[in-house]
Amino acid sequence: MSQQTQSDNMYNLSNTGCVVINCDFISTIQASGKDRLDLLHRLSTNNTINLSPFETQSTTLTNSIGRIIDLLYIVNLDDITLIASNKTTSESVVQWIKRHTFFQDEVSLQTSEPTLCHTCFVGPTAHTIVSKLNPKASNMSHNQALPISETAWIVKMKPPSGIGYHIIADTKTSQEITITAINQGAVSGNKTLYETLRVEAGLPSAGSEITSDYNPLEAGLRESICFQKGCYTGQEIIARLDSQGKLAKTLTGLRSESQLPVGTILQFNDKNCGTVTSSSLSPDLGWLSLAFIKPSVSKPTTKLTTRGMTNNVSAIVTNLPFKHTLIYSNQTSCV
Repeated sequence: MSQQTQSDNMYNLSNTGCVVINCDFISTIQASGKDRLDLLHRLSTNNTINLSPFETQSTTLTNSIGRIIDLLYIVNLDDITLIASNKTTSESVVQWIKRHTFFQDEVSLQTSEPTLCHTCFVGPTAHTIVSKLNPKASNMSHNQALPISETAWIVKMKPPSGIGYHIIADTKTSQEITITAINQGAVSGNKTLYETLRVEAGLPSAGSEITSDYNPLEAGLRESICFQKGCYTGQEIIARLDSQGKLAKTLTGLRSESQLPVGTILQFNDKNCGTVTSSSLSPDLGWLSLAFIKPSVSKPTTKLTTRGMTNNVSAIVTNLPFKHTLIYSNQTSCV
């Protein structure tokens, strides 16, 4: 079987069955101490202070000018809180939190790498397989974590944090769960497939859309922001941008006949209007890209051109997500 055929089979199963993907690009920070939720509340965009045990939430760390440090996924347990971040930024996240921790705060941070792993289950039959780990999984909400054991939990991701069910578990348990899932009919996927599904879903990613070049509103991270809470680093700027509705750029989708490499400069009427940040070939939809462009040219069906490409590829602005994938049932739809 050719590599392309294998890739197509994996993609098809993400729409008809279940694919298991090792998310080794996610790192988990363990926070302990009675002030851990209060500290996260003071430093990040969302309301974390009243999270109950086994409740989850996305939140964003921002710097003093409201730019993104990282998007975090919080899993609050009985006596510790797991903080999922991108592996490339986890150390800077730890240092940022420590730098803004008061001496009286009872908080301890520990990077759990490599003792905790993230495994993603995607596809319409994923709930059947995951429910065998905990029968309550088939009816779990998006802000809930379910225990499998003392060192393993199920969480149900939703944009902008991720897609599918994620199993957070120690290395041995993670391997055992993956083998069991494959024996039950799931197929092992890879990072390329995850990237395709991510772009189809219009999800920002660390190093691409989640960077200090952008603020959370520009990057489509509104769901990770509570506008009713008190101060946090960058809060005044984000609140002002929201109230004025004047963003310099906005994350949008592009469809094209051929690839738009990351970094491609986009133009409208021969004037620069944006930059491509992610690109992927979808077996269903063709070449798709994520890009930050000026809001004035972000209306769907707007035709943009590229600067500096020899074949002068054009791109059509498209609403995100490209594909509404109902990853917990057996239905999908495209836009």
